[in-house]
Amino acid sequence: MTAESSKKSRAMSEWEPLIAALRAELQEFGGLIRLLNDEQDTIFSHPALVSKTPESITRQHSLALMSTRIRTGLMTVPGPNGERLAASAKEITGIVPAEIQPLLEALFSEVETLALRAGDRANQSDWLRKRAPLLAATMAERARS
Repeated sequence: MTAESSKKSRAMSEWEPLIAALRAELQEFGGLIRLLNDEQDTIFSHPALVSKTPESITRQHSLALMSTRIRTGLMTVPGPNGERLAASAKEITGIVPAEIQPLLEALFSEVETLALRAGDRANQSDWLRKRAPLLAATMAERARS
């Protein structure tokens, strides 16, 4: 192993927890978007069965908190003396080694994109849930005609 590759390996290992956390967040948002899409499919196919449940309210609240954290872009990073410092995604990508900047920029961008998409899907689901009784009545009326 050359000195250069050893240095790159060390740089990656220092930032691996952040990279792993961002990848995990991508998976969580992807899973949430799939659940919200499934929920919308259910609302359209069986609107009479839809009701506002505490689980839905809790899920939407959790989503709002996650989205707020992502939108503000604040997270903590290790400081020079081992303390935790708040930093934005832009600040973090400015202090990481050049070799991993593109990876982190891409991960931060994708997490923000999925967070916004999940927020939009949650709002759509909430809107559909509120209108499900009207949709059920309309579908029942059409079935009778």
